[in-house]
Amino acid sequence: MDSPEADEFLCDLEGTDVTLDPPSDLPLRLPRQTWVIDTKLSGRASWMTQQDADDGLGVPYAAAKFLCHCKENPSKKAFMRIYLQIPVTGTQHRSRQLRRRQASKPRPRRELTTLEALKILECDVVPDLLAYGDGEQGEDSLVPGGFITYVVWDKVPGEPLHVKEFWELDLASRQAIRDKFREAFSKLKKCGYLPVMPTMSKIIYDQGTGNMHFSGFSRACRIDPNEEWQDSDYVLFDLAKSSKKTDWAKDTTGHSTLQAPVLKKYKVAAVNAEPGWFNLEEATRRTIHWIDEAGKAGCKLIAFPETWIPGYPFWAWAVNYQESLPLLKKYRENSLPSNSDEMRRIREAARANKIFVSLGYSEVDLGSLYMAQVMISPAGEVINHRRKIKPTHVEKLIFGDGTGDTTESVVETEIGRIGHLNCWENFNPFLKSYSVSLGEQVHVAAWPLLPGKETLKYPDPATNVAEPNADRVTAEYAAETGTFTLAPWHTITAEGMKMNTPPGKELLDPEIFNGFGRIYGPDGEKLVPDPAKDFHGLLFADIDLDEIHLCKALADFGGHYMRPDLIRLLVDTNRKDLVVHEDRNNGGVVYTRTIDRVGLSTPLAPTAESDGK
Repeated sequence: MDSPEADEFLCDLEGTDVTLDPPSDLPLRLPRQTWVIDTKLSGRASWMTQQDADDGLGVPYAAAKFLCHCKENPSKKAFMRIYLQIPVTGTQHRSRQLRRRQASKPRPRRELTTLEALKILECDVVPDLLAYGDGEQGEDSLVPGGFITYVVWDKVPGEPLHVKEFWELDLASRQAIRDKFREAFSKLKKCGYLPVMPTMSKIIYDQGTGNMHFSGFSRACRIDPNEEWQDSDYVLFDLAKSSKKTDWAKDTTGHSTLQAPVLKKYKVAAVNAEPGWFNLEEATRRTIHWIDEAGKAGCKLIAFPETWIPGYPFWAWAVNYQESLPLLKKYRENSLPSNSDEMRRIREAARANKIFVSLGYSEVDLGSLYMAQVMISPAGEVINHRRKIKPTHVEKLIFGDGTGDTTESVVETEIGRIGHLNCWENFNPFLKSYSVSLGEQVHVAAWPLLPGKETLKYPDPATNVAEPNADRVTAEYAAETGTFTLAPWHTITAEGMKMNTPPGKELLDPEIFNGFGRIYGPDGEKLVPDPAKDFHGLLFADIDLDEIHLCKALADFGGHYMRPDLIRLLVDTNRKDLVVHEDRNNGGVVYTRTIDRVGLSTPLAPTAESDGK
């Protein structure tokens, strides 16, 4: 076999004695020790062709990690890594003489040199280096005369932290871990070494003593020991949300540290107005106008309808292919690129008014359109970017599907856990289940322009007109999830109707499309009266998150009132790219988040006030 798996190397070593006497010419002199291998924990192989070796890329090797104990003191536990030279790809079954010619002297191992340096620096937040040594493979080995290197380090008390368990802890327990992390990580940085791939599992935490150590130095890097602590260090190890989550206070570096107290009582606004049809500049102007109006009214959140920019293409339901083409072309020309001056201006309006904005828009990305939503924070940062997972019926002729990393809809913020979905996504039981599992408290059910029930003709289902969606689907979402639910809605005027109707088609009465904006409490009851048919403006409501408690006490489908041992939902939030590029340095493929690729994670320029001017 030309490419055996990593697990085929360094096997069946349980019970083997390994005696190590480090060479005297190395910086550290440790006593001669014998370690007994107990269990193999993991393994990997770094294969190379002869061309790779000739090009100076190194020597092929296998490495495996073991749990072991000290022979002289069996209660002393440690980890051992063995590095073993392996044959060049395709030669493992060739003659012994050929494989002997491949033999190489031991190469410096980053893991060993890092642990050695940290021991010399007396760094007490990493496991202690206990033993190391080099050997030579025997004549019957894979590479006769090839290197074999051993590194042994202490098994410190405690267990690796894990993301799921950490975020299930109460706030006080999470904060205690973060406080210890800041103390320990600052010590490590001053020594000038870090793991290359920091994850929470690299943190070994002893809950009983509060002691913390860092592991993962098989891939280590040097840093400037004078580098100061920064809040983004929490984010590197998944101990804090990045800036796309805003449930943290004092976000001065683009990341955050401490969970801010949640504001429980505040005012919200739902847009019940006409968009700037087929006109990106006018649509942007109207968006900023309503953000400003909500800000003046003291609102903490404003919600816009589905594809508010440049308006919902309801004409697609009433035209044939040829009739659709002029409208479709104009619609695409006026859709909103995420990395655009128009989006920047909208984000700046959110920042100027210190308000959360849930914005629905037709997003143009390369050559395709998507039914997108962004949640913009009061700092003007995009904390959530999502796309409708499946456009409805004729919408598929205009828009593409969302992908894995544009599925998330709920974010933790200083006004609670807020989320948003588009149109019949609010009807989708699977998306509702996912949102309720995330503890959503305030929801935006963004709706398009829909005609009233007077237009309904058999056999069109009743759910395809406005009233059932405004008064039943949205109310059911609120009651089933126990969330305050805002339903922003398009309106249209006679002028707007002309713009959306092809020449020669009958003009519909705009009133049949109006008056459907809603806001519901967590029990599914209306918090505001239905707007009049001629009302174009904002619907306001007061939120009190404590009103959710009794609804959840009766039925929390994301908690006590569900049976995950019987019914579970599988969610895949990884992006599926049309083209992937190999990452030859780190393995796997290069992955770019959609929010980064379309430019929504780019920070706004600082204001004169924030810049200290």
